[in-house]
Amino acid sequence: MASWSTKRQLLYLGIVFGTLLLIGSFSLYKALNPAPSCTDGKQNQNETGIDCGGVCSNACVSGVLPLITLWSRVLPAGEGAYDAAGFIENPNLNAGIPAIAYTFKLYDKDNILVAEKSGKTFVNPNERFTLFESGIETGRRIPLRAFLEFQPGPQWKQSMAQKPPLVVQNKKFTSGDKPLLEADVVNRSFDPQPNVIVVATLFDSNDNVFAASKTVINRLVPDAPEAIFFTWPKALSENPARIEIVPRVSVFSGR
Repeated sequence: MASWSTKRQLLYLGIVFGTLLLIGSFSLYKALNPAPSCTDGKQNQNETGIDCGGVCSNACVSGVLPLITLWSRVLPAGEGAYDAAGFIENPNLNAGIPAIAYTFKLYDKDNILVAEKSGKTFVNPNERFTLFESGIETGRRIPLRAFLEFQPGPQWKQSMAQKPPLVVQNKKFTSGDKPLLEADVVNRSFDPQPNVIVVATLFDSNDNVFAASKTVINRLVPDAPEAIFFTWPKALSENPARIEIVPRVSVFSGR
């Protein structure tokens, strides 16, 4: 008959073995049955698609509307150089794109490609904005039409974030051989805003765009007016009947 000490040792061994068995079984169960996530290739939460929608940050491509190019223009910028501008609409209320590449393609009167220039931008939810690229060299060829092309298959993200209130005030346009547009931008939010893109667009009496320009504010602190300036290398064909200056900052910054 086993002694009392032997029985106690066997009891302890049994407890240890049972504990290890439970831990091993739990680990095996977790390995075979991982918790649902937004990267497991399964629609297993409240997702509306595989790893998209619901609790996932990715928006489902089937549930978003494509970007709309409302207009695109070629704008003279000097001898053998042109600017290009395009006005874009994102009709999705709660979905945007943290980063997307685009290309302006310039064509002549015979629809032959003259030049192109690429860039990258963000697209906030429910936003209309102007894209602008300057100094596109064309040599002696004269482009008449601009086509704006976006990178296919961008990663759409869900977002309920509100754009910070950025206000433009004190606009002043001075014509001449080197036209100058001045204004102040004020950040009415409580937080500094990094990398604020500001595009100015000039319209004629028929509300057609005839000039545009862009600047970037590296850091816009709250309630401190930041002076901005837009210049053109030569006299414009006319004075603007209307001026739009729109500051933009990504709601996806810091994510």
